[in-house]
Amino acid sequence: MKPIVKLLILSSLFMGFASTSSDANAADLYLNLFRNPSIGPELKWADFSIHTGLYTTILSKNDKGEHVSTEFVRTGVTLWPSQHVYVSASHVYGITRDWKNKHGGLYEAGVQILLLDGRLAFRLGVAVLPSKEFGTKVNPTPGISIRFPF
Repeated sequence: MKPIVKLLILSSLFMGFASTSSDANAADLYLNLFRNPSIGPELKWADFSIHTGLYTTILSKNDKGEHVSTEFVRTGVTLWPSQHVYVSASHVYGITRDWKNKHGGLYEAGVQILLLDGRLAFRLGVAVLPSKEFGTKVNPTPGISIRFPF
């Protein structure tokens, strides 16, 4: 069984035990503006969220030794064991550079800080992108989001 499938199954099981929200029906829409988890929408219910969008990260250097970004379409799930801690598993599809038209799994853990009565979210995480072809890459994953509760 592939690692992302195992993580998704374990995450689903863990979700039932990790609920910390007093209102399981409450939902939030996040508009993720910068990188983490991706540039795009995220829908969160209690301790679980789903997201999709554009994800950029630095995985290599060019001939001059300068860092170059690689872009992916990223879709995944996130578990929130607390309001400020998260773990995430995502499918990524490369759209540029060496990863173009290639699939992978991205795993991440981090923290979130809420400001302005919870309307503005800052995230800082660490992502792992394993690959047999390119080796395992570990990168920081900062993010900025606007939260819309409903």
